[in-house]
Amino acid sequence: MIDNAERRRDTRVPVAWGAECRLGGLNAQGVLRDITDEGAFFTTTFTPQTAVESSGELAFLEEGDTIVLLYQPDWSGRALSGLAVVRWLGFSHEHGVDGVGVKFEAS
Repeated sequence: MIDNAERRRDTRVPVAWGAECRLGGLNAQGVLRDITDEGAFFTTTFTPQTAVESSGELAFLEEGDTIVLLYQPDWSGRALSGLAVVRWLGFSHEHGVDGVGVKFEAS
């Protein structure tokens, strides 16, 4: 079986950049943990599939969703943004946390 790391064409660069994921009117603050030319791994303080709000659990992301991803590289004086597609949600053994793997959309 070929895992995601073997399918990936670009080498992941570890980062710890503040980031925000937007889908419709929903926003999630978090951190980009790694990035390539093709995509990134985004993690938040909540389980990626659900955001806990005062009203209870709210479904948030699904595979195939197109999101706006804003992130602040440590070398940039401003936030960058772009569209990305959610490729997978779940536990990253490499990072030891739940998160979201996204693929950047061509601009």
